[in-house]
Amino acid sequence: MTSDTGDKLNPKPWERRKGESPLAYQAFVVYRDLGAARKFVAAADAVGKSTSLVRRWAARYDWRDRAWAWDVAQAREAEDALRQQREESLQRQARDAEQLQRLGMARLSGLISRDPETGEVRLDPSVTPRDAVTIYKWGVELGDRITGRAETAEPEDVTEQHLRRMSTEQLHELLALATERAGQEREENGDEGDE
Repeated sequence: MTSDTGDKLNPKPWERRKGESPLAYQAFVVYRDLGAARKFVAAADAVGKSTSLVRRWAARYDWRDRAWAWDVAQAREAEDALRQQREESLQRQARDAEQLQRLGMARLSGLISRDPETGEVRLDPSVTPRDAVTIYKWGVELGDRITGRAETAEPEDVTEQHLRRMSTEQLHELLALATERAGQEREENGDEGDE
């Protein structure tokens, strides 16, 4: 985590002090690294010196404040690492949500076709619109949760409540709208190939 060495103009509090012998500094490092279990006895035992000598070193070289500065620096680094992990996790989740939305829209787009002669919209009977809308809905909900836009009330269950109530004509209109929107999104994103 925190480095033992800083620069010469701005030494870190836990670095070796001027006049502090290598052995005294070694004892300090042992003491510092013990954390909440810090005892002068343990530092003395680690370097093979008496506890009274280690106590004198600790007083002379301000071990308690230096160890406290070390603890604060360690805590800050741990918080920064945790914050970075959370940010990376949110970014991964946002990418996943976007992919789910694209998958749902692509699936919706593939459910319909337009008769080139009559312009009539036809639903592919082998695929359920509910599945495509569900995938898209999951992506939207995940995206909303990540960005903090999720509502506190239970979201309306589009797939279970609305799709069951829709007539075939309404489903055709929904799919035509979804296809049109997916086409617009592909144009906006510069996607020209099939998804």
